[in-house]
Amino acid sequence: MTTGVVVLDSTAPSIAGAMAFAVIFGMGNGLFSIVTGSLPLTLFGSEGYGRLQGRVMSARLIVSAVAPFALAFAIMHIGIAWSLGAMALLGAAALLVLVAITRLPNARSDRV
Repeated sequence: MTTGVVVLDSTAPSIAGAMAFAVIFGMGNGLFSIVTGSLPLTLFGSEGYGRLQGRVMSARLIVSAVAPFALAFAIMHIGIAWSLGAMALLGAAALLVLVAITRLPNARSDRV
């Protein structure tokens, strides 16, 4: 996602840049759908998997519902470039959190 936003921000207004963004965004969504189910299972095991997925999905759905309004608000108040830059920074922060999660001890190895 972060890469797509950087491509969109650096090539705007360009049809080729918009097409590259759409391809990168689509690949990210495909990867997201796979990781959403497999990462919690790998990190935390199958015990309580449904409850954990419910909590994760509810948070994701709330953020997804608020995001368009937050982006429109940001664009109106700080501009397109700054808004896309903030999105890229948020994406980079999410990537850092994901890297931090991979460094946690594996919960499944503790039970074996």
